[in-house]
Amino acid sequence: MQHAFGIWQRSLEVVVWRFEAAKKEGDKARKVPYYIDGARRQGVHGSPEDRSRLVKFPAALEALKSERYSGVGIALLEGSPLNAIDFDNC
Repeated sequence: MQHAFGIWQRSLEVVVWRFEAAKKEGDKARKVPYYIDGARRQGVHGSPEDRSRLVKFPAALEALKSERYSGVGIALLEGSPLNAIDFDNC
């Protein structure tokens, strides 16, 4: 498992995220993705511009030290070896 995690850290592209207040009262906080330079991730995910701003895991961990972010998220891009499903309110 340690070996697999090491490969993951060096190969996958990631973003940082932070909790932001829900848009409607009573809804849960949102996890909003950001690039480590502080800009909110938007536009076409996986575009050349987007990919150029994604970072590897160690750089994202360093950005977390600023305490401006809440966590690290994997950028699931076309060709990625990973898929994900997020079930809420089940």
